[in-house]
Amino acid sequence: MSTIVIDQSVLRCVGVVLAGGQATRMQGKNKALQQYKGQPLYRYVFDAMQEVGLSLKMNVNSDQERFMEKGVDVFPDDKRFNSCGPLSGVATGLSLYKEKYTHVVFSPCDTPLVPSSVFALLVEKSKSRPQSAFYIETSSGAQPLHAVLPIAVLDQLITFLNGKQYRVMAFYKAIGAESIYWNDETLFKNINYLKELV
Repeated sequence: MSTIVIDQSVLRCVGVVLAGGQATRMQGKNKALQQYKGQPLYRYVFDAMQEVGLSLKMNVNSDQERFMEKGVDVFPDDKRFNSCGPLSGVATGLSLYKEKYTHVVFSPCDTPLVPSSVFALLVEKSKSRPQSAFYIETSSGAQPLHAVLPIAVLDQLITFLNGKQYRVMAFYKAIGAESIYWNDETLFKNINYLKELV
């Protein structure tokens, strides 16, 4: 793996909320917009990331105008990365913001219990070791979409996807991403079904 050199004094992070999936388990409804305890599901992660001072974007492939009406800056998957699963949004985010930022902090839209301290930890890890990628791990295993990646891994990700490889953890292994242990796995509960919104 080639060495990535990033000047710590110019570390610049942007937050990307991943909401580009097809939500097949939500009966085709846009998961991010479903109401959960009084507000849209995506809003919990959005607000938690905002609390640590991140500029925020959302990876959205449908109902974009509904997010824009709420003042959210959205982007769809780049056509180059269609049908790559979650890595579609990751690759698009890294590609879109490579001129302005050094790192992207990612989170899925469907984990409303994740606190801002998780994102603060990811940012702090990047400050201490800006050349590395980090993701959260709990006692139940990896939480790979709660992560921070240097923009500089984009070329490696494109090569990975061009090889018809789409598994997030396989990519992390390829770039030597490191896990950060979080001891409360209940905070990473995913909302995948309509019945869980009650």
